[in-house]
Amino acid sequence: MINLLEKLMLTQGVSGREENICRAIENEIKPFADEIRVDKIGNLIAHKKGSGKKILIYTNMDEIGFFVNYIEENGLIRVCSTRGLNYDAAIYSEVVSENGVCGILIPESASEKPSYENVFIDIGAKSKEEAEKQVKLMDSFTCVPKLKKLGSEKYMGRPLNNRVGCLALIEAIKNIKNNENDLYFAFTTHAQAENYGSKTAVYSVDPDIVISVSIARKENSRVKLGDGACIKIKDARSACSVSVIDMLRNLASENNIKFQYEVDESSGYDLSLVRSVAHGAEIGAISIPCENSHTTAEVVCMNDVENVIKLIEVLK
Repeated sequence: MINLLEKLMLTQGVSGREENICRAIENEIKPFADEIRVDKIGNLIAHKKGSGKKILIYTNMDEIGFFVNYIEENGLIRVCSTRGLNYDAAIYSEVVSENGVCGILIPESASEKPSYENVFIDIGAKSKEEAEKQVKLMDSFTCVPKLKKLGSEKYMGRPLNNRVGCLALIEAIKNIKNNENDLYFAFTTHAQAENYGSKTAVYSVDPDIVISVSIARKENSRVKLGDGACIKIKDARSACSVSVIDMLRNLASENNIKFQYEVDESSGYDLSLVRSVAHGAEIGAISIPCENSHTTAEVVCMNDVENVIKLIEVLK
């Protein structure tokens, strides 16, 4: 499982440029799904047919990153970023483009707070002409991906958010057999932009129950790494359906799956957007506790990931 996680993390897929990570996931799940399709916005949707309730389980497959928006005469590259990037944590990081060009994210001035307005990517070019031989406008960059073991159960690196969600869905798809419910699994795009992908997936599948799988930010929700899968109660903009909270709690208890509750009052608006197009479907979320989200040193506990996988599997 760790080898697959590392493979997913090393496959770049900035919001709007998810083709490579989509292809990698499709290759993993193809033998285990009855149907697979990629919709117009780039969502990968897998179907495991059943006669019961139609349940959509989704996670985003994109990651935060930068786009080239201007090249200075001295060869330094100005960038814009996706939503959620922590510039304070990213500054002086090694970055790499979708085409393998390496560079460093540097500030324009050491005295200013880093933001998209005052940072550059330095790829070692001495002029605009030299830089343009390696990159072009709207090429994507990310901080260099990595995965390292931290103690006996934890792993550190990026982009654990949300490649661990992708891992959980992939493993569940592989393990679920003879499902009664009609299961759809969506790996969505544009979550680090404006969540276009999840809205589109929910609208097109039109399920009875929608369950999001993502990370729970330890800093925002007081969840604990190692205490199990998180069953979300609410986030800053939306409360989960009581029926889904009860269903997940009962399934976890009946199957000896370690779990905790998540309440995040300071972030999250995907569920509220999804609810607006869900035609009254019941809404819920399962999360993986994560420290230092949207930095180059995100941390998760693999025991929590395994409990999330088990909880998804018993939804069959």
